[in-house]
Amino acid sequence: QGADLHSWRLSGDGAAFCNFAVIFAEKNSLVVLAMKGQIRYNIRKGKTIFAEIHERRKQRRMNLLFFLTLKSELVVAREDTNLEKALAQLKDVPYSTIPVIDRKGAYVGTISEGDILWAMQEDPEINFANATKTKLRRIQCRRTYKPVNVNATSDELLQLVITQNFVPVVDDGNVFIGIVKRRDVLNYYLTEQEKKSKKDAKVKAASGQ
Repeated sequence: QGADLHSWRLSGDGAAFCNFAVIFAEKNSLVVLAMKGQIRYNIRKGKTIFAEIHERRKQRRMNLLFFLTLKSELVVAREDTNLEKALAQLKDVPYSTIPVIDRKGAYVGTISEGDILWAMQEDPEINFANATKTKLRRIQCRRTYKPVNVNATSDELLQLVITQNFVPVVDDGNVFIGIVKRRDVLNYYLTEQEKKSKKDAKVKAASGQ
C-alpha cells in the first residue's frame, strides 16, 4: 500500500495462534511479529523471525531488530489498569519502569514506582485505599522514554540510547512492538571493540612489530 509498515488483525487460522500481529515489509520480505502468541514468521523467506535475528547476529549487522526484545517477553501495563494491579506488575520485575499502552496497543508512555509515589504526594485522592479505583492514566510520568520507529536507522536509535535505559519500539501506527535495552547495545559495541583489538594485536604480532 505504499508504506513500509502496517498492522492487521489476524483472522482464520492465524487467530488460533495469536490475537494480534504486526506485519511489515523489510528488504522485499514480509515479516510477522506476534504480539500475543508464538507466531514470528517471515512469510516470503520461509523462516522464523528468530532465525532472521540470529542470522543478522552472525553477520554482525547493526540493525534495530538485532537488539529487539519483543512485547511478549516484557511486563507491559495498560493505561486503564488500576493502580493496585500496576503496583503488582512493578513488584514482579527487576527494574523500576515499565511501558504503558492503550487499549489498542499504542504506546502512551511509561510508569515507575517513583511516578506513583509522587502522584500520591501531590494528589490526596490517589492513595493505597483507592488503589483499585484509580486508573493508571491519572498518574503523570515524570520522565519521558521517547519511542523509535521499527524502521529507524542505527543513528536514530543510538541518539535515544544515550539518554534512556531502554527505547520503546513502535510501528507507523504507534503500536508498541517491544524495546531495545541500552545494556544490549553497549554489550554489542564492547564485544565488537574487543574483537577488533584482538584482531589488531594478531596483525601486529604477525608483522613483527
